[in-house]
Amino acid sequence: MLPDQSHINRVRDALWVSKGGRATVMLGAGFSRNANKKSVSRKDFPLWHDITTKLCELLYPDSSDLKHALSQAAGTSGFLKLAQEYKVAFGRDALDTLIDETIPDDDYMPGDLHKRMVRLPWCDIFTTNWDTLIEKSSIFAADRNYSTIIRPEQLISAPPTQNNKTPRIFKIKQRHHIHRRRL
Repeated sequence: MLPDQSHINRVRDALWVSKGGRATVMLGAGFSRNANKKSVSRKDFPLWHDITTKLCELLYPDSSDLKHALSQAAGTSGFLKLAQEYKVAFGRDALDTLIDETIPDDDYMPGDLHKRMVRLPWCDIFTTNWDTLIEKSSIFAADRNYSTIIRPEQLISAPPTQNNKTPRIFKIKQRHHIHRRRL
């Protein structure tokens, strides 16, 4: 018995009730690290620290300012403040380009956990990930027809989830041009 077994059981029960459950899942950046590299020479997915360091180096090229900026940029809130600072200094397009170039989406294929995740009878999947691994995984769920929601206005035309056969993948806080990549 796991310490969190009661929570696991609640999720299990929410997934497998008659006529489809109403459970949703939120996948963050760490889930991308379960992907498979297309070749061993491809770069790894960055961690928060890697992106934070890159932002700090571009914002604060002076080594004394850089050291201070790195010490202040710990955790998610520090990263978000730094990203906002970068956006103010260089513009939103520059921030999107930096993140797009940092995320090695085209160098990876969905891993086994991605494929398993989309086969579960989720009502919807929410993700903050900039990569498209979840969307690419959806082809491995033959009995389900995923739609991807990138912009709020897409909700109007997106089919509602029915018996978990038409779940949606919600890409949270992203600019739509990032998803012009090939799936």
